[in-house]
Amino acid sequence: MSDLEKRFGRRLKQIRTSRGLTQAGLGDLAGFSEEWVRKIERGEGGPRFGAIEKLSSALGVDVSALFLPDDPTVGDRIAAASANLSPAEVDWVTGLIEQVARRPKG
Repeated sequence: MSDLEKRFGRRLKQIRTSRGLTQAGLGDLAGFSEEWVRKIERGEGGPRFGAIEKLSSALGVDVSALFLPDDPTVGDRIAAASANLSPAEVDWVTGLIEQVARRPKG
């Protein structure tokens, strides 16, 4: 069991629980057994690329979100959230972030 498999499993569980899903529920959505989801979350099974795509789709997140650290930085969170945006949408979000950063503090 590699460190990457353990971290991936923790992150998968974190996202799954934040969505209010059980292991069985995620398994149903992704087309896997509850036991396979359980093994992945324990870091005992390393899913292949196709399985990772199915899991991210079932959770409604970009694949990159499954590889963020357990406690992602703000930059990691923004990068994962913006992974599927068009260039125009990225420009819009970037402008919004810049406006928020310039607002008066206090």
